[in-house]
Amino acid sequence: MEVVEKQKLEKNLLAAVRMDRKNDKALKRKRSEVDSDEFDENQENIETPAIKKQRTDHRLLTSSLMLIDRTASDGNGKMALSRSFVSLAMVMEEPEILDGDRTEMSFRACAQADENACAESERRLLTWAIDWTRQVADMEDAISNNDKIALLRACCVPLTLLELGARSCVTAAQSKSSCAALHVLPLPNNTYLRTDAQLPQNCFLTANSIRGLLEWTTRHLKQLQLTPKELVLLKALIVVNTKILERKGKRPLFAP
Repeated sequence: MEVVEKQKLEKNLLAAVRMDRKNDKALKRKRSEVDSDEFDENQENIETPAIKKQRTDHRLLTSSLMLIDRTASDGNGKMALSRSFVSLAMVMEEPEILDGDRTEMSFRACAQADENACAESERRLLTWAIDWTRQVADMEDAISNNDKIALLRACCVPLTLLELGARSCVTAAQSKSSCAALHVLPLPNNTYLRTDAQLPQNCFLTANSIRGLLEWTTRHLKQLQLTPKELVLLKALIVVNTKILERKGKRPLFAP
């Protein structure tokens, strides 16, 4: 895949973010005009065909990403296939290999995670990241499976941490407890990890990383008050961000 292809998709995503923000501001401005005495009932919002097309394209892009986010988290109820060896190349070529791992993701934080729950959550989050990367990459025809794997390796950790952070915001809001926001990290199988309790030996996160993630979530992510649309656009930007695909002092990974 050429760097220009990723830059094009990244540019479209950034434009969609700006358009979403612009639409919100325009809606608020229009409401304020309606409430004011100076509002002209004959006033019309005149847009050029190019702007209308751009708005339609951005709406379609956002809808596609919302669908990706929903399908990546859904379960399919299928049994896992017994294979002695599974590689990233295989799952990119044949996504159905992971059907048995696509259980419905639910972050209700009902019970503290044990070793089995940790292993299950780690596998489910990896499957989710694979699905997100593959489907976003499929929006550009020029992206090969090798390129998808490179994208996955670059974005898997930040993408997963963003998802866990966003889910912890919801859990903290539902519990209405500051303690939950600082100590409880929900996992996708209705279990949770606590920073003030011993973690399972096979836990894929350390106590310090969980603590740091929850602090960042409370201090920064929560303050952004991202809408669902903005959150999926941010996830897509993490997947296609060309800056994280460049090696320091070297040409981009996808340069010919």
